[in-house]
Amino acid sequence: MRKFSGAGFTVVAAIVFVLAGYHGASAEVAVVAPEVVTGSRIYTDLDEVPAPTYVITAEDIAASGASDLGALLESRIPGIYMKKKSGVAQQSQIWIRGFTDQVLVLSNGIPLYRSSKGSDFGPVDLRSFALEDIERVEVVKGGASAIYGSTAAGGVINIITKKPEKPGGKVVVEAGPSGWRRYYVSGNTGGDVLNAGIWYERVEEGRKRLLYQTTPANRFDSLSYKSDAYGLTLSGDKWILKAASGESKYQFYSPKWGGGADLNDEKKTYSRYSFRYDWDNWYL
Repeated sequence: MRKFSGAGFTVVAAIVFVLAGYHGASAEVAVVAPEVVTGSRIYTDLDEVPAPTYVITAEDIAASGASDLGALLESRIPGIYMKKKSGVAQQSQIWIRGFTDQVLVLSNGIPLYRSSKGSDFGPVDLRSFALEDIERVEVVKGGASAIYGSTAAGGVINIITKKPEKPGGKVVVEAGPSGWRRYYVSGNTGGDVLNAGIWYERVEEGRKRLLYQTTPANRFDSLSYKSDAYGLTLSGDKWILKAASGESKYQFYSPKWGGGADLNDEKKTYSRYSFRYDWDNWYL
């Protein structure tokens, strides 16, 4: 029978330990914090932003299964709530730390305001953003008035859209309860100097109860909802030009004073245009 000396065993163990340590060191992966621009208007590592800041990437969006941007934010970021009205036809309002009107929504760094609210501004309809067109969403919770003004007392939501990168297309078809359906199609083309992309989205929903009543005559139902949205993107090496427009229509019953119900029709339209240029870690 062979015998191993204690010294020999120690040497072998040391060699194995060194090799294992070397292998483990070579397998380490450096994790780099993503860069954000919302908190300071310059590109900054997420770890260095003083305000509570969250980033939702395109990969996060694809894996979320969310039906719209509002549902995505509520499910991914703590402290954000949607003041919901049942049914997709009823616009939801976003709350951050108790604020609604003082939540500033940006599209590629450009503020979006609802003209119908006048000087009080108001919540932006988050349903008007196609999830497939979003590169990432940056959210700053808490006061950002020093940078963006008094309308950002509750926080800032910066929606950064995608650039057309390579020729190709995408088709999405989704369905859900109450006749909810969503169709999305997009296409990109271009080369080294100029890229172009176009997309279209349609959302539909059938009849849905908005308010449960014990008396059948006092119906409060959404009868139908349809929205159409279009988008065009042109981009170069350091710039991007975006244009989007859309329209939504829906009918709903609301209780009438004294009994019965009124039939209501509502139509909303929007148009958004933005231009962005990046240089030396700043953006315009």
